[in-house]
Amino acid sequence: MTVDKPHDYYHDPVLTYVDAAIRTSTRSREILILIIIASVLIFGSFWNSRQESWLNERISAHARAREFIKKRDKLISSKNAELISQGIAALKAEYPDEYKFLENRPELGDAKAVENALLRLQAVKTEHVLYLKLPFFGIIIDINDLGMLGGFTFVVLLLWFRSSLWHEANNLETTLNVALQQADRKYYYDALSMQQVLTTPPVLDATSGRDDHWSGVVKILMALPVLVQIAVVWNDVKSFQLGFTVSKPNTIIVVVISGLFWFGIAWLTWQCFKLLKRIALSWTKFAAKVRAPAGEEATDSTGQDLTRGDTL
Repeated sequence: MTVDKPHDYYHDPVLTYVDAAIRTSTRSREILILIIIASVLIFGSFWNSRQESWLNERISAHARAREFIKKRDKLISSKNAELISQGIAALKAEYPDEYKFLENRPELGDAKAVENALLRLQAVKTEHVLYLKLPFFGIIIDINDLGMLGGFTFVVLLLWFRSSLWHEANNLETTLNVALQQADRKYYYDALSMQQVLTTPPVLDATSGRDDHWSGVVKILMALPVLVQIAVVWNDVKSFQLGFTVSKPNTIIVVVISGLFWFGIAWLTWQCFKLLKRIALSWTKFAAKVRAPAGEEATDSTGQDLTRGDTL
């Protein structure tokens, strides 16, 4: 009876290549996490700064409720029961939403309570929405500069991400080509594939195609900067006239530069997609060569030979 010799892990030079490829894959994953965090923070700031945001709507509702209460109190001060009754009915018809708003909030029963609540909301808007404090740096920026700051942040992160994916693709191709020269191809395939997150390598016992049902999720995560930046730019365009009333030069600069950043973000995202596709193709080719019996050729759906010694 023969016993298979266990794989010599500690004296295997190919694993040096495997470890290098794993490190670049890990770095790409960490950069993607930073991109997701930046996307969430920038989108959250944009969402709260919209004219239709919950905070702005609350301020508007409290302002209308204050107007309703002032008119109601003026009627009550007349001390004419018939005039009060008719006036209150007319006010309810004129301010139906404000009446329901106050009816469901008994703590806002008088003008002073509504005024205090309105002042608190305006203070929250001024301190936490109109001006953003950057973590770690302590710098305060105006919310109108979000398009420029966010665009610059996304461009830097995507440049870093593209560089990492490029190194990952090259390291992976080098590692797989070295592994193909070894007898135990499946061992190296498994050792490397178990460390993948952004790419799901094909299952070796699958009959055809890739078993990657979550690749679309990764692409959506990679596209977050494009989606967030276009939302910010669109909001800047919508509020262009409002910004003009504060500063015409700054409004023009912000809209133009934010739009240019969006084009840069879109181009870099496309480059990252291409590199991710290149990585996926390398895995597909390597899986086909691992599956192919010794001495036989493996071909893809187009009939191209996948067992030749070309670069993956």
